Amino acid sequence: MKKIIIAILVGLFSTNVMSDHSWDGVVKGQIEQIDVSSTDDMTFRVLLKGVPSMCENSHRFAYLKKNNDSPVYDTYISALLAAKFAQAEVTIYSTKDEHGYCRIGYIVIR
Repeated sequence: MKKIIIAILVGLFSTNVMSDHSWDGVVKGQIEQIDVSSTDDMTFRVLLKGVPSMCENSHRFAYLKKNNDSPVYDTYISALLAAKFAQAEVTIYSTKDEHGYCRIGYIVIR
């Protein structure tokens, strides 16, 4: 019974996130390329195969920025690397930052 309740809650949460219109970009595809940088900005970039824009801008990538206050950065990195090597389909939800770049806010891996 506990597993059923958890599954229902996860489903409801996922539905709410996916239907939320606050995302600037929602794109699907396989990961084509991952770039890692030592700069403070955009330390981890993801490009999807055949996706010309991640959030209605002129850039093909979306990025993650390490935030020392948030423990989920490493989780995002692990999940995206696993998706790349498994050739899994990824859905990336992103928002435009103050410079017009797409910052990853949520991912789904299938």
